[in-house]
Amino acid sequence: VQMHDAIVEDPEGNLWISGRPGIFILDKQRKNFYTAVNNPEKLSVLTSNTGTSFKKFYIDRNGLLWMLGHGGGVYRYNFNSKKLDLYLFQAPVAKREKAGAPYLNAALFDITSDMDGNIWVATELDGIYRFDSQKNRFTVNIRAGNNDAQGLHYDYEANCFLNDRDGHLWIGTDRGTNILSLHNHSFRIFDNRTSFANTNERLPEAEVTGMFQSKKGDVYVGYWGKGLSRLNASLELKQQYTYGTSIPALSLPEERGQVWCFAELKNGKVLVGQEN
Repeated sequence: VQMHDAIVEDPEGNLWISGRPGIFILDKQRKNFYTAVNNPEKLSVLTSNTGTSFKKFYIDRNGLLWMLGHGGGVYRYNFNSKKLDLYLFQAPVAKREKAGAPYLNAALFDITSDMDGNIWVATELDGIYRFDSQKNRFTVNIRAGNNDAQGLHYDYEANCFLNDRDGHLWIGTDRGTNILSLHNHSFRIFDNRTSFANTNERLPEAEVTGMFQSKKGDVYVGYWGKGLSRLNASLELKQQYTYGTSIPALSLPEERGQVWCFAELKNGKVLVGQEN
């Protein structure tokens, strides 16, 4: 058994684990381990995905489990009805033609919901998609608008999401941080060109790989090779954290400065996940 990327606890206390390949379920007593082979309840979610591993699990406000597949599929599972739905994303035409594969599936990087409960998916080359629950498919697709000051800025990929406590949807891309207004689909961009009234420091010129908001309202933004930045609830830049600084409290231990994820303990301390 080999774990691969994703893990989540369902409302009943069972652990769902992405394996290589397939899904594993560890029951709430942490005694029974279910797989495609050991599947006494004949769950379709175990038998239908034996060739797929998952990048992320996400449980929405309606209690539905969304699973972001490495093979370009988004799966939706209903814990009550045991029904499993699949939504496939094809790679953009240019990528399919370059690969000589007319049916190549897309690369998917993150999934979340906004303040209205809409599901969003971040992709490679094709921007972000929003799910329409009435039509039962992904309908809205926002692609790159690098020449538009209020457009979505990326070169290749949208990597990660943050739904902040004020209802804004943040999208981390290979060109910085984009904050989406859900009312008019315009963006506010935070990148290395952004100036702040409280400091002369700038954000790194690097790919955004993770974002998190603490209980205090501070937003932590992780970068590929450039450590992390901390902004307060007023979006002022408060601190940069990188490898090898002269101040130990501001220095990251991993020399390549790659930051992937964050979590917060009950006492308010923020944990930072790094490569190696």
